[in-house]
Amino acid sequence: MTGTKKHIGLIVAGMVMVFFIAGGVSQGRARGKIVAQSKKGERVTIQQLTDDFAKYKVYYAGTKPADAVAVLFCPNDNDKTITPDRWWDKVGNQASLSNITSWMQTRNASSRPSVQLVMGPNSQIFGYVYTFNIQIRMRVVSDKEMIVYAPVN
Repeated sequence: MTGTKKHIGLIVAGMVMVFFIAGGVSQGRARGKIVAQSKKGERVTIQQLTDDFAKYKVYYAGTKPADAVAVLFCPNDNDKTITPDRWWDKVGNQASLSNITSWMQTRNASSRPSVQLVMGPNSQIFGYVYTFNIQIRMRVVSDKEMIVYAPVN
């Protein structure tokens, strides 16, 4: 193959890859995302989420409750489903949740956890996560369902 034909072949192959990637995104294979709450208006606090424990399925990520790096709040009363992967553990009661969030607040002086939004397709709020500034991956299954993977430090 001559040099010019080789370059054309590489360009065509690159364009095909771009179209496949763009096609996958446009067909709904998007990921969810964690979004900071707006600084304007009312904000959901960890105290409100703790007080409303019964309104959520609550999970923590960490090797044990005292080492939690994130707490996931999945609302019971909406039409959206958050499925945590196997590395999240269920929080059994409100007292345990209070202990976990207290440990998170006092354990790291350089970084404070905050309540953030778990967003799905079309900027829909699926739930909340109380965490430090760490990466949490998600996969959108449908407009109404998302899988949330345990955080990566």
